[in-house]
Amino acid sequence: MDEIKLNRWERKLATALGKAKAQWCRDNQAQSTMPVAQREAAQINGYARELAVAKLLNLYPSFSDEPDRWDLVLPCGRKLDVKGSDDYNGNLLLAAHSKSEADVYVLCNGVPDDHFEIWGWVFRERMLRDWWTHVPEPCYGVLKCQLEPTMRALLYMRPEETVVV
Repeated sequence: MDEIKLNRWERKLATALGKAKAQWCRDNQAQSTMPVAQREAAQINGYARELAVAKLLNLYPSFSDEPDRWDLVLPCGRKLDVKGSDDYNGNLLLAAHSKSEADVYVLCNGVPDDHFEIWGWVFRERMLRDWWTHVPEPCYGVLKCQLEPTMRALLYMRPEETVVV
């Protein structure tokens, strides 16, 4: 597990981006069952997690004001999607209706005091292997203890590297 802390400017950036994305969703009638304040907080936390992973890997995030299909692009060209949970025990989950086109999924938990714990990653093929029905909304899932823990290994990955599932 890697730990990273955002400075106040990075947190302000995540807050501004999250508020703008929440407003874009409201303006474009994006479907959500969450209350407006909760949706905005989720957007802010999502951008903060994305920034934390980008900071750890020294990558520039691919910010977009429209729904995107990934968050970062690795030097080898693979696309990375940051997933998160506010629950310390949270696992890596991918909603059934997700339109993600990522090659790699990363779990980044927690937002207290702008402190983030980046637990690890899996390839898309591994992410889509297990269908979980024991959660409130059935989804794809990988246990936190089954993630590849070495984040920096992603920086040295080759595009043609084979995927082990």
